[in-house]
Amino acid sequence: MRSKRVDAMRVVHFLTRVRTEDGGVARATLDLCAGLAQRGHDVTLVTFEARDVPESWKAGEPGHPKVLEIPPLGGPIKLLTRWSRRTLEILFSKTDLVHIQEIWLPASAHVAQIARRVGTPYVLSAHGMLDDWSMAQKGLKKRAYLRLVGNRMIRGAGAVHCTAEGEAMQARRWLPENRAGVAPLLLDIEPYRVLPAKAACREALPGDTSLPTIVFMGRLHPKKGLERLIEAAGMLSRSGREAEVLVAGTGPAEYQRTLESLAASEGVAERIHFLGHVVGADKTRVLRAGDMLVLPSYQENFGLVLVEALACGTPVVTTKAVDIWPELESSGSSLVIGSPEAGAVAGAVGRLIDDGAERRAMGDRGRRWVMEHLNRDRVLDQFDGLYGRAVSGA
Repeated sequence: MRSKRVDAMRVVHFLTRVRTEDGGVARATLDLCAGLAQRGHDVTLVTFEARDVPESWKAGEPGHPKVLEIPPLGGPIKLLTRWSRRTLEILFSKTDLVHIQEIWLPASAHVAQIARRVGTPYVLSAHGMLDDWSMAQKGLKKRAYLRLVGNRMIRGAGAVHCTAEGEAMQARRWLPENRAGVAPLLLDIEPYRVLPAKAACREALPGDTSLPTIVFMGRLHPKKGLERLIEAAGMLSRSGREAEVLVAGTGPAEYQRTLESLAASEGVAERIHFLGHVVGADKTRVLRAGDMLVLPSYQENFGLVLVEALACGTPVVTTKAVDIWPELESSGSSLVIGSPEAGAVAGAVGRLIDDGAERRAMGDRGRRWVMEHLNRDRVLDQFDGLYGRAVSGA
């Protein structure tokens, strides 16, 4: 595909902290900043905590994004210090566009306020936080926040970035007319061009390698539906279809103990393996080792791990609570269930366990779909268009 490039822009991204263990927002922000810089844009990532930012960025190497780590005020509500506010005023006055990656944080509203003050347009990424399920969680608190500062932040945005049309349809309830813009998250697909051998990846991980392997990857959080997967594993075991479940991710220790107790009560404790947080090549090896990735979420935005699994040739089982479920289903790579109920999860997983040929065909289709539809230049063209509209409409 021929890239439709726009003139180089000076772009600032704001994310309060850069920890890849937090999930897809941090990873997607890093990949987008890197892709924009490689395309020739002058990119600066502003953050309170740059822990997982690449060292090449911190060193200021040419061709990479720059990093500005600013101090927040102390306490649970992290606002900007006077020095940070003044620093951002100076930076934004020399910037074409600001991209804010979080909605429900007072610091983001503060950054938007500074951008408006100096006349710099900004884009706000929703990352699923305006989805129906998300808005129903602590709904009164969120509506109060919108009335106090959020609505002004949203109305002032040149565009509100949504990762799929399914997300945009839900977000439009809270947005001014024609303010939503759709662009998928940027996935760096280069590490997936050449994949390690599946058998070798599986041999390096715990569990009986002669059994089907199910991978769950993500934060250990109730909204991810991991309880339903553990219950489904128990149901499958009692029907004579044993499987190993590899759980890659971290969360509160108390919650993990609850999951371990559930596995014991379901009689599958020895089949559930908690791997902790995995990154880089280790993450690819875990996804590659799986016969399927199962993510029975109650709410998911783009679900970056879903497309990462497909890039590894691993088919997916997920729910219609994922904003990109229509795209996943139409690609022929994924089984999408209506809701994260244990019986539905067990039915979809059992179908893939029973049909190895279809499982492999789905993985092949998913890998082709990712390589074509999430091609880096294709996605960056969409962000260039989104940024261009925000700047021209300011």
